Amino acid sequence: NGDNEIKESTTLTIKHILKNDKSGIQQMKETEIVVNSFEETNELLENLGFSYRSYQEKIRTKYILNDHETRLTLYEYRDKQVNHTD
Repeated sequence: NGDNEIKESTTLTIKHILKNDKSGIQQMKETEIVVNSFEETNELLENLGFSYRSYQEKIRTKYILNDHETRLTLYEYRDKQVNHTD
């Protein structure tokens, strides 16, 4: 049954904050593109002058019941590790 197929992809997402009002709600524009390789895309970005800031991985599961669809998304987020020497 093809309904239980696992689909994996790597997506580069650029998030641009359009507005950050006093309520703390951000309006954001996202641009996404599917890439073939995480490592090669990371190398490309570093060669363009970008520096690593954080890594986020998500697992999205889709559920269907009586023609109604819902999705559960779990996130793993890691900030850049900074090593301090004394």
